[in-house]
Amino acid sequence: MEEETLRETGLKRLLFQAYKTFSDYGFSITRPLKYGGLAVLVLTALYGLLSWLGQCGLSVQACHFAPQWLEFSLLQTLPLPGLDKLSEAASKAFWPQGAWWSFGLSALVILHKTLSLAVLFLIGLALRNLFKLK
Repeated sequence: MEEETLRETGLKRLLFQAYKTFSDYGFSITRPLKYGGLAVLVLTALYGLLSWLGQCGLSVQACHFAPQWLEFSLLQTLPLPGLDKLSEAASKAFWPQGAWWSFGLSALVILHKTLSLAVLFLIGLALRNLFKLK
């Protein structure tokens, strides 16, 4: 794989390097878990920050804390069918209405689910490589 990485150029080379960095070419279980956990923490913090900005703005006078953004983040981490209804209910409790807020939330949810699926795929690939008959 290292030799193939050196032969490729452009986007293919970048994808090979990302594959090495994030999963040791499909042989590491801990790397995708670490990077996935870091991504979940960062995205959870972003959900919280955007929730606070949407509810409070820059003033703290009429501000109330809505902890549903934590539940929402956990529901996005494991993107299973059927959890969308729970996510929708959680997001309505903390997310303000408005076109820009909806766009921001949609972009973060797409990123979160994409990263979660990639982590699950890389872990599955590593487990397959670990138990593969040689």
